Amino acid sequence: MYAMMREACYLVEAGVADIATIDRSFRNDIGWWAALAGPFRWMDLTGIPAYAAVMDGLLPK
Repeated sequence: MYAMMREACYLVEAGVADIATIDRSFRNDIGWWAALAGPFRWMDLTGIPAYAAVMDGLLPK
């Protein structure tokens, strides 16, 4: 899941798509288990500070 979130952040940073588009694409394409929320909405629902702490450890750059 963190690999998908990393890629979603990269797409936003690179200007490929905005957050709403990435979340919508994720919900529509990834399968039934992701129908509730895309990666950004999921981070919002479950706690952005927790994801930030994990990402700092996994991807320090």
